[in-house]
Amino acid sequence: MANGTVPTEPPTFYANVVTVSVDPDVVYMELRRYIVPHASMYRSARAAQPTPPPSDEDIYAEDPIARVVLTYAAAKSLQTNLNAMIPKMESARSETRDR
Repeated sequence: MANGTVPTEPPTFYANVVTVSVDPDVVYMELRRYIVPHASMYRSARAAQPTPPPSDEDIYAEDPIARVVLTYAAAKSLQTNLNAMIPKMESARSETRDR
């Protein structure tokens, strides 16, 4: 490498919740990790019910781990990519479950 620099990877964040705010020219996406307390999961499992989704208050109580700001053009590109990708993901997931 020139000047002795070491190539670096961009940071990787694992999130299970994305909160979104929209302005006319940009989209703000905040990545968050929400962990369901074990006691809640245990109560749901004993009652043979799925664990209810977290409330908005619970989600927003978690600090974002990253914020992504997309321009209008980038948001449109993301929309196009997600619209093409999600059906493929769903198909692959159902094939995996059917095995």
